[in-house]
Amino acid sequence: MKKMLLLISIVLCLNAGIFTQKLSECFIKNTSSNDRILLAKWMFVVLSQYPELKSLSNVTPKVVDSYNKKVAFLFKRLLTKDCKKEASLVLKYEPGGMSESFNILGKIAAGEIMLNKNVLNAVKGYTKYIDMEKIVKELTK
Repeated sequence: MKKMLLLISIVLCLNAGIFTQKLSECFIKNTSSNDRILLAKWMFVVLSQYPELKSLSNVTPKVVDSYNKKVAFLFKRLLTKDCKKEASLVLKYEPGGMSESFNILGKIAAGEIMLNKNVLNAVKGYTKYIDMEKIVKELTK
């Protein structure tokens, strides 16, 4: 699984500088599946605060704060321990690469969640309301 995630991170980094690529790879190598699930949960919790989404969940401010603390701890560990060397090089030579590396880690975390059978089935659920044959005919006129 780690090798597949590294390959995906390399593809996502194609336009990134070399130091940003190395930092992104370090993030992937030094995060466990549980770390990436934590990131996905944090993304869910944070997105649930958008006004039009709030009614779809019962995430409280206390829960948001709890996940903010957990993610802060993870980011601090990655930047000051696991990937310190790579992070200092990005900060020195490619400052914009820091957010890009976290963005790539977030995409990897979300992608890992999307591979779950239940999630895949839910994502495909809308297709039962679409007549793809009709759409293809319309697009190929």
